[in-house]
Amino acid sequence: MTLANEGTNQSASGTCTDKAGNVSAAVSASGIKIDKTPPVLAITSPANGATLFTSPVTMTGTATDALSGVASVTCNSTPSAVPVQSPFSCGLTLNPGPNVLTAEASDVAGNRSAATLTVTYKPVFYVDGINGNDSNPGNSSAPWKTIQKAANTIGPGATVNVNASTYDERVQMSRSGTQRYPITFRAQGTVVMKGFTINASFIQIDGFEVANTTANGDDCDQAAFFSSGESNQVRNNYIHDVAAWGICLGGSSSFNSLIGNRIVHAGGVGIWAHGADHVIASNDISRTVQYHSGWTNSWIDADGIYIDGMRLTISGNFVHDILITDPENRDPHIDCLQVAQNAQAIDIVYEQNTCSIPQLGAPRCFQASNIEGLGGVQNFIIRNNVVHNMCRGFVVHGTAGSQVGVHIVNNTFYNLLDFGIDACNAPGIEVRNNIFHTLNQPYFSNVRVCGDYSSGQDLSSDVGNNLAYQTPGIPYPNDIWRLDPRFVDAAGGNFHLQSGSPAIDAGVNLSIVVNDFDSVLRPVGRAIDIGAFEYLPNANATVPVRKQ
Repeated sequence: MTLANEGTNQSASGTCTDKAGNVSAAVSASGIKIDKTPPVLAITSPANGATLFTSPVTMTGTATDALSGVASVTCNSTPSAVPVQSPFSCGLTLNPGPNVLTAEASDVAGNRSAATLTVTYKPVFYVDGINGNDSNPGNSSAPWKTIQKAANTIGPGATVNVNASTYDERVQMSRSGTQRYPITFRAQGTVVMKGFTINASFIQIDGFEVANTTANGDDCDQAAFFSSGESNQVRNNYIHDVAAWGICLGGSSSFNSLIGNRIVHAGGVGIWAHGADHVIASNDISRTVQYHSGWTNSWIDADGIYIDGMRLTISGNFVHDILITDPENRDPHIDCLQVAQNAQAIDIVYEQNTCSIPQLGAPRCFQASNIEGLGGVQNFIIRNNVVHNMCRGFVVHGTAGSQVGVHIVNNTFYNLLDFGIDACNAPGIEVRNNIFHTLNQPYFSNVRVCGDYSSGQDLSSDVGNNLAYQTPGIPYPNDIWRLDPRFVDAAGGNFHLQSGSPAIDAGVNLSIVVNDFDSVLRPVGRAIDIGAFEYLPNANATVPVRKQ
């Protein structure tokens, strides 16, 4: 006999017949429960797709079965704390990153059901230099004492909040995050320490103050921040009075981002970038020195940014006030941007930067750039920059090999003691849509042989459509000559154009120039404006500017 229907209080009866044909008395049974339906199971917390910051987590839910009743509930194979009741709860330990949480319920009849969700665990740890202890678990109520303890312990997806204090340590990092789950160190308040050596990838460092370091030698790892890995971010840090470089990216580094850092009084150079595919943006660099008191190495330069790499974007940086009057600057060679003879610069974008280094009677002429590059200079775009109140503008010297594919377009130069652009051995260099205001030398020179002005100008130069005012020399094709560009307030550092400027709609449209210094899309009018700024009617007074 088969009972096919589910239900309670079912009954069945029957007889039995033997081979001789004898039939037994009828037998019956009642109160039978037939249960073919698995329990009804639902997870009520945590929510599917949630991001969690603490572990263990309590998973709760309901499990019901109307016929035979719930026999057990498990969570990731762990029995529920209340296995035969509803609601149920389970304590689960999470791993950093994505976690699949599964609840399973069984009824008395043996039917099973399951429910699954996914959460992401991004653990948060704490460091407190005053109240912490490295024997603690590192949570908010029992923080670690040192940043190094956190660096030695955490894994992908973790965030470390470092409480305000002074930490006499340079942190060595060798544990990597992942592309989806980076490791983050974040300062809470003023956290003063000795810097980071990052021999790892997918690390984010945010908001620290690095000060009063020493250095021994001129290797990249002597910097306040050193990175050799992939996709590391150094942002919003205050770096000052450091013996060697402020930030240095090693030759093996790639896809690093250096954003929003303030670097004051570093030795040699504010930012030195080797490697490839980096973004260097919105940094403020000043008062770099040659001979820092904490450095055993001597150095000829006191630069803003030094590059030796490929596919770099250098944008929105402010390099200023690197002073000959600082006692550590005896005879510096100062450039806002440097590409030395033994370096390379391939596929570079240098845009929306401001360079202003007062000469103050120094014997050497300070420059917006010194681009040489034995390793090769190719496809170098210099656009939408402002260079003002200094000696010389962009220098592109192919002393060690030709500079190929150099474009200097839509920049603004103001109050220079020397050339706006000084080139040599740079065949085909493009110089268009620039404003040159108050220069003591012609705005452009490109001699065929570096160091030999008798070799003559390279006639392959693509020069024209520039505006020159109070600048000696002769015009190039389609130049605007001896007309005031009408800056809003040049003395105050505001080089936006006033209404009626001859630079408005006077440029030639270029495919490599799609916006301006303020990221305003070009052109606003019928044609692109000359200079770093596109004219916006009634907007100039409210646009923020950088002052020297």
